[in-house]
Amino acid sequence: MASFTESNDLATLDRQRQSLEAEALALVEELNSHGDPPVGVSGSLVDSEGFPLPNIDAYRVRSLRNRLAIIRTDHKTLMKKLEQALLVAADSSDKSSEEIRARLATKPKPKYDNVTGRWVVKNW
Repeated sequence: MASFTESNDLATLDRQRQSLEAEALALVEELNSHGDPPVGVSGSLVDSEGFPLPNIDAYRVRSLRNRLAIIRTDHKTLMKKLEQALLVAADSSDKSSEEIRARLATKPKPKYDNVTGRWVVKNW
């Protein structure tokens, strides 16, 4: 079974993952609300002539996109840590699965001992 610290580590990593995903979702929603046609995550910040679009705050959009890129990188790193923590927890739970297999294995049948008058299980 996973130790107390391993379960705490998994819970902490999961909370961090949820926090990053919530922040990324908020950033994407804000990026999709900027501008008359929304610029979104990868839309152009300049018009066809190369001038900045007048209806958006280009600095704000660039900073939001930068933060989103940082969050995506952090999310990838965090998911790798979470995967490793899950593998460690699974390895530690293999010991308990061995115990379960041993408990479920067939046991020797009891035999009646004429001397004591009791049922006795040998080689247990």
